[in-house]
Amino acid sequence: QTISEDLYFAFVDPYGQIVSTESSALAILASLSLGVDLEHVTRTSSNGLFNFKGTTIYATPGTDAELTVESSLTTTSSSSSPKLQTQIHILFRQCLKGEIYLPARHQCFFCGSSSPTQNDQQLYTLNSSDTTCKQCPKG
Repeated sequence: QTISEDLYFAFVDPYGQIVSTESSALAILASLSLGVDLEHVTRTSSNGLFNFKGTTIYATPGTDAELTVESSLTTTSSSSSPKLQTQIHILFRQCLKGEIYLPARHQCFFCGSSSPTQNDQQLYTLNSSDTTCKQCPKG
């Protein structure tokens, strides 16, 4: 699943204010869970914010995943730079009725006229554990 919405993380000071002078730190999003893969996981801060929009997370439906975001401030010259580290818990939903599971893509796909398994046909499934859509009967 690709994150299509803005997903921000920020450095904040002890007063809860974003450290907006930070515009060159790197942050990395990583998986702490087996079977969960990520793409496009490194971001550079802009005005103290890291936006992970466009990151892709691959997981089997029903997976309970733990992710972490880590970074350090670059405006400090000391070796003990303040660090940003937080964990995220994501529960991926199961496939729904009318969807099939595509293992190669790690995603649920809605059966319909634009299925990747059969083109230009009306398709269906009643079992969410199916891996192919069935062709609707004629008539």
